[in-house]
Amino acid sequence: MKKIIIILLFFLPSYLFSQSDDGQYQIQYNITDDLVYTEDFSGAIRMYKQMISFDQKNPAFYYKLGFAYLNTFGKQDSALFFLRKSFNLYSPKYRADVSPFEIKFYLARAYRLNDNIDSSIIILENLRTEVFNEQFLASINNELEKTKHHINNLFTVTDLDSVINSTYSDHSPVYSSSDNILIFTSRRNNPNSTQYDDGQYDEDIYYSEIQNGKWTSPKLMTTFSGPDNEATSSIGESGKDLLIYKDEEDGSIYQSEFSDGNWTTPAKLPKPINSRHRETHASITADGTTIFFTSDRPGGYGGLDIWMSVKLGEDEWSKPVNLGSSVNSKGDEESPNISEDGQTLYFSSDGRPNGFGGFDIYISEKTEFNTWGVAKNMGYPINSIGDDIFFTPINTTEKAFYTSYRYGSQGAADIFVVYLDSIAINQTTINFGYVYNQADEPIENVKIQITNTTTDEKKVAKPTQNGKFIFITEANNTYELDISLNNQIVFTDTFTLPDSVPSKKFYKKIIVNTN
Repeated sequence: MKKIIIILLFFLPSYLFSQSDDGQYQIQYNITDDLVYTEDFSGAIRMYKQMISFDQKNPAFYYKLGFAYLNTFGKQDSALFFLRKSFNLYSPKYRADVSPFEIKFYLARAYRLNDNIDSSIIILENLRTEVFNEQFLASINNELEKTKHHINNLFTVTDLDSVINSTYSDHSPVYSSSDNILIFTSRRNNPNSTQYDDGQYDEDIYYSEIQNGKWTSPKLMTTFSGPDNEATSSIGESGKDLLIYKDEEDGSIYQSEFSDGNWTTPAKLPKPINSRHRETHASITADGTTIFFTSDRPGGYGGLDIWMSVKLGEDEWSKPVNLGSSVNSKGDEESPNISEDGQTLYFSSDGRPNGFGGFDIYISEKTEFNTWGVAKNMGYPINSIGDDIFFTPINTTEKAFYTSYRYGSQGAADIFVVYLDSIAINQTTINFGYVYNQADEPIENVKIQITNTTTDEKKVAKPTQNGKFIFITEANNTYELDISLNNQIVFTDTFTLPDSVPSKKFYKKIIVNTN
């Protein structure tokens, strides 16, 4: 622990400061810093609480109190409370008293120790773009690795082959599984392209095939190449119908069909899909009867919203219906993609609270009332602090392609592939609980076994030093949880998960009689 404190003092040598003209705080603060340095955190907690009573708006006091709790057995939840308080109170006028970078660093650690992994990663990923001290940056990267190690990943995300991704922006992938063809958008140079001020070129559409297990060099789809920006939108189940975006008239959706070995000249979708407003993306159900598209037309919640229309006849669609506030926000919603069965909608949004940064990818399920459920953030590692957009599941959702502007991309944006677990994305729950004795203290040598009685799979959960334990459950499964002490079962619980479950849930606090 002293190593941490030495690093802390190395980065911020101005810890000792005067908070009042009479020097009252400075004397007490010096004493309290000495308590922290000698790792007398209990004494430091008492004194910092007293100092907060003198000045309830000083972020440095809350930070120091949070740091002391962070290093006190079983008090990580208190640490999170006071570090968040310090973070919320901080303003530049306190920069001589406490570093905002250091508040963020230990707040991220507190989130990790309280199993709020996504929040920890968001803070650390942002922090390493703000810090230039190499030693501090190394500490941030080390903390980030520890945080990621805590994740029981259901997903593996990898940057797609460098044959596809370039040093330019590559995005909006659609995949025809019947032909093993990836069609995507790129701002790379080609003979017909125009260079912009940012050094990239206008958007054009390319394709690549899988041959002998490898991607071929991308080729320009000349049928769609023109003076406007053209971008991929979605492809039909048969791989013969392609929707694309063109930026003429503020942005409209076009459709092309694959016939006699060639793609037809794109035709503009009729009203009321396209309008005099901006339409940027569309996806049609496998049966061709329902279209989901983005538009900034009046009647939405703000910016681009997702709308739905039903096909009434040849080139005739019903009046579009906004998907409502469970999906749309005051920000922008983009790149809706409907699953093959029409029951799951994937999309991106930059207007929902608690996102990672920029656009995040969300999922919404169709309810039994034909409405759309509240959107759920797909979490880390799919989402990053950059823009994550255009999530396109393939077939049985064993994998998906999508676009990310995350740290480490070859270009401004890269195409990534995520390999999904065989379990449906929204069908698992991370459960956490606590086990204590009658004195509300953690118990040593306690064994927790979770049996999935549906599959007869058995797993063991090991409590942390503060008595917290974690286990994963799946929807539509029945479980039995047994707690043993000295080879004797002292607690048993049986429960069944419904078909719709949250991604994280508090299980319960268990008091075990150890007498």
